[in-house]
Amino acid sequence: MAAARILVFGAGAIGQWVGARLALAGHSVTLLVRPRQQEAIQKQGIVLKTSQGTWRVKTVQAATDAAELARSERFEWIFVTTKAYDAESAMRAIGPLVDGQVQVVMFQNGLGSEEYAARTVGADRTWICSVTKALAVPDAGTVQEMNLKSGVAIAPYEPGRSSDGLKAVFTGSQIPVLWHDSKLAVKWSKLLLNILGNAVCAIVDQSTAAVFGHTGLFHLEAKAFREAVKVMQAQELEFVALPGYPVPLLKTVMVSLPELILQPLMKRRLAEARGEKVPSLRLDMQKSPPRSEVQYLNGAIAVAGARLGVRTPANTFITDTLQGIVDGTIAWDTYRKKPDVLWEAWRTSRQR
Repeated sequence: MAAARILVFGAGAIGQWVGARLALAGHSVTLLVRPRQQEAIQKQGIVLKTSQGTWRVKTVQAATDAAELARSERFEWIFVTTKAYDAESAMRAIGPLVDGQVQVVMFQNGLGSEEYAARTVGADRTWICSVTKALAVPDAGTVQEMNLKSGVAIAPYEPGRSSDGLKAVFTGSQIPVLWHDSKLAVKWSKLLLNILGNAVCAIVDQSTAAVFGHTGLFHLEAKAFREAVKVMQAQELEFVALPGYPVPLLKTVMVSLPELILQPLMKRRLAEARGEKVPSLRLDMQKSPPRSEVQYLNGAIAVAGARLGVRTPANTFITDTLQGIVDGTIAWDTYRKKPDVLWEAWRTSRQR
């Protein structure tokens, strides 16, 4: 197998993980990073910790300037592993590296970021990748795989395209891959996972276990999930079993079981799946200034629901509340560590 020339934009947990895995598979991998990250990677490489052992991957290259890189390098693949809210600026940044051959793979959660790539390089050269692998960064330059059976799901932006070239890239990487033809089915199936125990945790600044242990907030979570299911059904989308996550079974359980039974079951299962990992939207609230992907998650459900005539009051409430906190129109202290206050605000909103 010929080595592929791959650029990874973003050196967070996903960028370091996929970069290290593909480098170990024999590909030429360059990470486009900040200067301080470049120095660390050039000095020690990327340390990849797995259940099978630990590897120090020193074959990964690091660069900080796309325009300078374009003068000396040509890439076949660009993997964009930023947060959804940084995806548009990422596509602008890699503009000098975009030519008539390069294909782009978008790794963001939620809906919408793939559109930036399609507009930049064309729909026929855009792919989406949903990551189910739980990752941790215990130290700078170190990425750790947290679960065994999970991996990624990949689909073309346009259905019907051959995935042979991208399959060759992932061959030998030891990354479990589900190949699918519908980007919407994959994206929405992952979205169901992303919204559970995420935005509400960020609003009240509490753990998933705490939120799922609160009867009122669990009801809000369950309602938001069921709204997303109805929006998927209105689009006649398949519920895709993603690597490590039986989404069709999750959908059936969340829709069918009474909340009296569902709440303790989901609290235990989600706590086991998440472990000590802090939900992503809660982590983003700790940034200065705070950022949020909620518009790409619960917000995207609300937008799609409005377009399709499906009511989504829970997702709309969650989106407006968290985005209001991020924008500064709502004081975080209004709801921070106050689950009862958030529950009352939701109940009041339903009575208007």
